[in-house]
Amino acid sequence: MKLSTKIMISSLAVLLISTPAFNTLLNSTPADQVVHASSSTDIKLSSTGKVPIFNSKGNQLNGQFLKGGEVITSYGKPVIIRHKYQRSGIFPTVKIDGKSYTSLGDGGYILVNHTGGYTAKGMRIVSNATVYNEKGKKLSTYRGKHAVLLKGSTIKYGGAKNYSIASSYFKVGQGRYVRDGYVQKMSGKPLLILNHNTYVYDKQGKRVSYEGKRKLLNNSVVTTSSKIRAAKSVDKNYFYQSTNIKNKNKLTFTTTKIRRQNCVAIGRNKYIKINNLRTANGMILFTKGPITVTLTNSRAVYDANFKKTE
Repeated sequence: MKLSTKIMISSLAVLLISTPAFNTLLNSTPADQVVHASSSTDIKLSSTGKVPIFNSKGNQLNGQFLKGGEVITSYGKPVIIRHKYQRSGIFPTVKIDGKSYTSLGDGGYILVNHTGGYTAKGMRIVSNATVYNEKGKKLSTYRGKHAVLLKGSTIKYGGAKNYSIASSYFKVGQGRYVRDGYVQKMSGKPLLILNHNTYVYDKQGKRVSYEGKRKLLNNSVVTTSSKIRAAKSVDKNYFYQSTNIKNKNKLTFTTTKIRRQNCVAIGRNKYIKINNLRTANGMILFTKGPITVTLTNSRAVYDANFKKTE
C-alpha cells in the first residue's frame, strides 16, 4: 500500500496521546531541553469542543476542561514530559527478506497478517501462523511446543508491555497544563510541533543557534512567521483548514528553499525543514507520497476519508 493519502506516520502519536486512560508519567525531560516561551505568553486553543486540562505529571484532571478556540495565558517554558503507555495492539514490526513480521517479544516472529487484537490474555491469532526466528527461518519448536500458532488462539506477548511517547505541555496556572496538540497559536503566530531533532539554518544553509540552542529537540514547540496559503496540487506538505472532515480545504506555508529542502521561518533568518514538523497551526501536517519510512511499531493505516484499511 502506498502511503500517499491522508496520512503521516508521526500522526499516530497525536492519536495515541489523546486517550486519557493511558496517562501514566514515566519521567520528565530536563529543563534545558524545552524550547521557546517567555515568562508569559498568550496561546490560542485549537477549535475543538472541549480542551482537557492536565497536571504537572501529564495526567488529565477529571472534569476540568477549557473551551476550544479560547485565547489564554501560558506561563514559563513548555515542558516536555515522556509518558509510559500500556500496549494495546501496538507491537514491534520488522522486515525480514522483504516481508513484514510481528515480534512476539522473545525471539519469535510471525507474519503480520496472522495477528489480531490484544486482550488481557495476550495477542490474538487470526489464522494458523508459523513461528520464525529473526532471520526468517522456520522454528521447529517455540516455547517448548510445536512452532505453529493455531487460529483463534491467544498467545502471551513476551516483550515489553508498554511504550513511551513525549509531548510538550503549557502551564496555564494553578498547577494546570494544556498539551501541545490542543494549541493552535502562540503569541498570535502558528504553533509548530517538531517530530524530529532539528537543526536551524540561515538562508545560506549554515547552521545557526536559536535562543541559545544549536539543535531543537523532538517534540519541542516553536512558532513560525511564514505565511499560510492555500495548498496547490504540487505542494508536498499540507494541513487541513478544519478538524471537520467535510472541510477538504488544504493549507500550507510559503516556504524558502534551503539546501534543496523546503523550510519555514522560525525567526529572523532562521529556518527549519518543513518535513521535521508533526503539526502546524494545531493540525496534523501531512506529506504526499510516495515516501519511504521505517516503522518501529505496528501502525494503523487510514484512507483519505479516515477509514482504517486492511
